[in-house]
Amino acid sequence: MSITLFDEENLPRSVWKYERDKYWTLRTIGNLKDVGLNDMTMSCYIYDSGTTILYEHAHFSGHSSILAPGYHPTPEAMDMPARSLSSVRTLPKAEGRPVIHLFEHADYGGGCMSIFTNHDASSLKDSQFNDCATSVIVEGNGAWECFEHSDYRGKRWVLGPGRYRNSVAAGIGNDKISSVRYLGV
Repeated sequence: MSITLFDEENLPRSVWKYERDKYWTLRTIGNLKDVGLNDMTMSCYIYDSGTTILYEHAHFSGHSSILAPGYHPTPEAMDMPARSLSSVRTLPKAEGRPVIHLFEHADYGGGCMSIFTNHDASSLKDSQFNDCATSVIVEGNGAWECFEHSDYRGKRWVLGPGRYRNSVAAGIGNDKISSVRYLGV
């Protein structure tokens, strides 16, 4: 998955091929300032399938916007203020497999950990993500069980496909998840 950022809005498709100085293609980057693109974006094109998250501030913080593949011709279409984009995250493609993405902060901010159904997540301690998740995205069919303690113990929460901007609002509480497993369809 990749995203092309444009420094103008409503660019006709022919410009994409000929004016290479007007756009930049990238994947995940925590600070667009590092590549000279901070606060310049007015439109974007997202390739392939999967989930792309735009952030108003560097290091995946501030206002976030989740976009589907396709052309987003204006800041309004990107759900971002004009020339405010400072970081971009592309999540691993689910490719039809169920996956849960855990985020360190609310609004999908901070660090991110993606867990697919073939991964044992009986303890998040080794991943440095134990008791750190504050927002969650569940993709694919079926539900996931999230537990308060390692080895699938303690309080249990079941999350179906969807976006949970804040784990407190989802009834989980802040920084409570210590183990995760796929429940199934």
